[in-house]
Amino acid sequence: MSTTKNIALLLWICLASAQNFSKTILVGKNQPVKSIKEALEICVNGDVIKVEGGFYSENNLAINKQISLIGIDYPTISGKKKEGIFLIRANNVSIEGFHFADAGVSFVKDNAAIRLDSVSGCVIKNNRFSNNFFGIYIGKSWDCIISENKIISNQKAQTYSGNGIHLWYCRNVQVEKNYVEGHRD
Repeated sequence: MSTTKNIALLLWICLASAQNFSKTILVGKNQPVKSIKEALEICVNGDVIKVEGGFYSENNLAINKQISLIGIDYPTISGKKKEGIFLIRANNVSIEGFHFADAGVSFVKDNAAIRLDSVSGCVIKNNRFSNNFFGIYIGKSWDCIISENKIISNQKAQTYSGNGIHLWYCRNVQVEKNYVEGHRD
């Protein structure tokens, strides 16, 4: 085999096997990684972030990589009644097993606990939402699944509440087995 072919074969093997080196990042008060923000900064495509039960006061968290977030014992992530919590801008993101609370009211930004923006293949499943302006806001997205979530708003007036699950300019989004109460729609 020629040197060029050997180098090409070696490069192909390295690239193919690099995709199989995804890691699991543990987040918790007794873990080396203490915040979800830090985990999002160090993760790469294909990683799994597992967040231990507890309270995390974090907002405006951007997800720009194809990852899975898994909550252990429904950790609470609070938007501090000021901002949105997660903004997903990567395809194939999965979020399961969290409690999202207190995404702030904003009629300009449409704050949401989870906002999907121009993505495909995302799964939002088996989460709990309380006291958020919008629970799940999906815009310009396709081929996503929103399933088995419990979304409750404590707003007394519908004018101060967004929708539990809001889809705008989407296609092929499966919305199934969700419970929504107290939101505008």
